[in-house]
Amino acid sequence: MFPTDEIKAKVAQLPEDERKKHEEVLMHADIIAADLYIYNQELMDKAVAEHKVVAMAGHLIKRANQLFKTKIPEGMDPKIAVGYFKEALNVHIGKGQKIF
Repeated sequence: MFPTDEIKAKVAQLPEDERKKHEEVLMHADIIAADLYIYNQELMDKAVAEHKVVAMAGHLIKRANQLFKTKIPEGMDPKIAVGYFKEALNVHIGKGQKIF
């Protein structure tokens, strides 16, 4: 399940204004990663099983990442936000495996 308990615990310790930014980014990461998987489930499952995620689904993941980056609020570290998105991809597409 995304966000993970570890991420939730870290975000809960942030000041309220920062916490809200992180929660918003986490929500977008979850929605975009889940939609990517739902609408491409067969392809994603096959790509993961064959260890060819980049070769088979890289173009879709790249588009999803581009969309996600438009959701990062001003003032938030993009590296942290992209890390959340990668973790969401691992949860939804990798079923917990560290693929991204």
